[in-house]
Amino acid sequence: MFDNSTKKPQKYKVKRTRHYKPYRDLMAAAYHALEDAKEGRPGSHYYQLTVIIFSALAVEAVANTFGEELIEDWQDSDRIKTWEKLNLVSENLGVPYDEGCEPWSSVRWLISVRNRLVHGRPQAVNFNKVLTKVQLDAIARTAPKSKIEEQISLKNSERAFGAVDSILDLFIESLPEKEQHRFWGDGWSGSTSLLRDES
Repeated sequence: MFDNSTKKPQKYKVKRTRHYKPYRDLMAAAYHALEDAKEGRPGSHYYQLTVIIFSALAVEAVANTFGEELIEDWQDSDRIKTWEKLNLVSENLGVPYDEGCEPWSSVRWLISVRNRLVHGRPQAVNFNKVLTKVQLDAIARTAPKSKIEEQISLKNSERAFGAVDSILDLFIESLPEKEQHRFWGDGWSGSTSLLRDES
């Protein structure tokens, strides 16, 4: 019987290159949370919250991805506000930016909600209304909501994700067709070669 226990293991030289785009992971997290939120199971409030937070993170990552690729000295933009970054990228791509129109107005709302959540402060919540018995029964086991909690809903989750997705589409579609693949995909390439044993 042949004993190969003394034989050296083969070694390979492996090279891989990938141009990672964080917005893709953030959008995927928001998308899957939105799908879970639509199920309406107990705790869906937290899925809705996840969609809103990850959409807000994704919109800045979208601005940074396009800015880094297309605008010289983009690294100097770290201290400017997200909506200002979006405006710079929009100008560079020739995409009309109007805060009063969609999807820009929804993104302004999204950034505002994100800021209120991240920089959250305690809030006294008072509820004082005259209700019918039917109305009382409907809210009997429901705590009154703060102003920020009122923003967390399935409708607003869909609004948040849809706004970021629309901006991404606007930016990509404004590029020449041959450049669009760089932003849709997150592909990688590589090579592997067997190293010769020189012993």
